[in-house]
Amino acid sequence: MNIIKTVGFAIFLSGCASQQYDGMQMTDAGDGTNYSQRDGTLTVQYQEYQFIPNTTEVLIKCRAASKKIAQELQLKIEGFDYVTERNQILGITSCLAFGEVDKSKTQPDN
Repeated sequence: MNIIKTVGFAIFLSGCASQQYDGMQMTDAGDGTNYSQRDGTLTVQYQEYQFIPNTTEVLIKCRAASKKIAQELQLKIEGFDYVTERNQILGITSCLAFGEVDKSKTQPDN
């Protein structure tokens, strides 16, 4: 009985542990992507459920989403840093993109 309780508790903790950026207030981009612009940094979060994990696919979608959001917000960002993680219990692969906003330039209106 103790083994069942221990395994159940471990599963519960691992499900909670990987969502480290949930406390950050983010705006929904309307396509499942969330973003936040604070302190000169654009943070973009993309995640999806994957039965068969494919981090590369999520990273490619995250890269495209982060560039699209930066363009929509008319922000000039030299480059993004990406972090991916996988929650095996929930089957969610997620990606965070961090980009420093270049304050000296903004993209022109089209």
